[in-house]
Parts: sequence; structure tokens; C-alpha cells
Amino acid sequence: MKILVVDDDILILEILELFLSSIDYENVQFAKSGEEALQLIEGASTPFECILLDINMPVQTGIELIPMIRQYSGYEFVPIIMLTAQHDKKNIAEAFVAGAWDYVTKPFEFFELETRLYGVETRMVELARRSQDVAEDASNGDVTLKRFCALHRPVTPSQITESGLVGLGAFENCFARISSTLHGNVSLMALRLNNLPEVSQTLQEPYTHQYLVKLASVIATHAGPRQGIVTYLGKGAFLILSFAPTRRPSTTLKDAIGTAIDEVDAQLLRTEGLSTDYSSWQIHGNEVPEGVEPSYLLYAVKNHLDQSVRLQ
Repeated sequence: MKILVVDDDILILEILELFLSSIDYENVQFAKSGEEALQLIEGASTPFECILLDINMPVQTGIELIPMIRQYSGYEFVPIIMLTAQHDKKNIAEAFVAGAWDYVTKPFEFFELETRLYGVETRMVELARRSQDVAEDASNGDVTLKRFCALHRPVTPSQITESGLVGLGAFENCFARISSTLHGNVSLMALRLNNLPEVSQTLQEPYTHQYLVKLASVIATHAGPRQGIVTYLGKGAFLILSFAPTRRPSTTLKDAIGTAIDEVDAQLLRTEGLSTDYSSWQIHGNEVPEGVEPSYLLYAVKNHLDQSVRLQ
């Protein structure tokens, strides 16, 4: 696997060079700044397959660099693993929204970093299969929206702050890392569009795609300021993760989502005599019994969605 490591700390680069060599990653290049990293990307004969990127660098932060990397052909889906000494949930959220796939904290637990790298190799196989799926069914609305989640990323710091839309793999990684750090201070919401078949039949293509993409974008925009990120599961189902629940997070987040849906209905559906019928469920970390892993939240919400779809 071809890896690019970007960090302004020479000692970190030397440590990572020794570690990566010890686990048989030999095709590795190193950059001490964002500018140097972009030069290596431009000059590479084949794209890097994984990028390890420090968040806190002078001149240009890792978060600011991600959208620039994504603009290069062949780098739309390349996994970017953030390296950070910060447990600042705002920076972590913004990194995922900008296009990060995972993160590890300094000082490194090398087993964790090795696990992330093996996860990248698995991801590469998954992406190859997904590309084939898209080619086989380019008319699938779910495929269109999932590609939108992966590709429609912010390109400026202000847009990163406003948006919260990520792909499913990054969402799951973010949840796994952040829930272990914040424990009960996370909130996970599931949203299902109950009347998507009716909307699809009335709007027809390509307007159904436009409706889903617009809805995803507006939901993400409203969730972003609450340190929330959003992903699309398919079949009209969304997951929303908030790192900053208030004393009454369900009311706050549900109000935001309701406002987002009303906004899209006014633009796209009401002229057709339609409105979005939806259901939502929410679980907070502090509601999980003691001794139960935080990952239970993700399992419980996804399972509830699956059962709801089967009952329709």
C-alpha cells in the first residue's frame, strides 16, 4: 500500500517511518507541510492509497488541506487518517466533515494505528466493489445520494463549520472513536422517510434524486452547528450523531431536523401537494446502562430502522 505521511514534527515523521517499516509498509513518502504534501501528490505517478495527516500544522491545518487533496483526480475516496494530540470534539467533527476517514491520537498506540491501516486495506476492496455497483445501476437513487455523501464535501473552513455530511464508513469510525472518548456525552438519532415511495412516484426522475440530495444537504447544514454529522443508510434512512447534546438534546436536535425538512418541502414538494412524512428515534449515551459498550447505541438505532422497514 502506498502511503503519504504529513506532519510538521520531524520526530513524529521519524517514529512513523520506523514503525511503518517494521510492519512491512515500505512504499511510504513524508511531507513536513501541506504545500510539500500537495507537491508530492501532484508529482506521484500513481495516487497514494492512504494519507496520514496531522491536524495541527502551522500555515495550513490538516483540516484545511483535506478539501484540497480531494480535488485531485483519484483522491475522491482515498482514506485519510488524521493524527492529532487534541481531544477537541469540534476539530474532530470538522475533520470528518472535511473528508477524513478516521483518526488516531498522539502519543500513538501503535496497535491502534496498525489496526486503522489494515482497515484501509479492507476499505480499498470495498471501494472497488462499490464502483462496480455504481456502474451496474447508475439510476439507483440510493447510489446517487451515497456518492453525494462521499463527494459533496466543503471546500472552505466556513463550509466545513456549516456542513455535517459524511459517508457511512467515516460516520461509523467517528462514532466508535468519539463515543469511547466522550462516553455518555453523545446523541444518536435515526430518521426515516416514511413516504419516500409516494414522493418518488410523484416526482419521478431526476427530481427524486434532487429531493434526496437537497434533503441530505439541508439536514447536514442544520446539524453541523450542533457538532453533528449526518450519513445516509439507503431506503430513506439517515443517521445523525451529535457530540454536544444539551440538557434537552432530543428537543433541540429534533427541532433542527424538523426545520430542515420543512425548508425542503417548501422548495420541492408543496407545489406537488406533498410533504415529507417521517419518523425519528434518538438514544443518548447517558441512557445506556452501565457496563454496556457505547457502540450499543449504533446497533440499537440501526436495528430499529431495519425492523421499521420490514414492518412496512
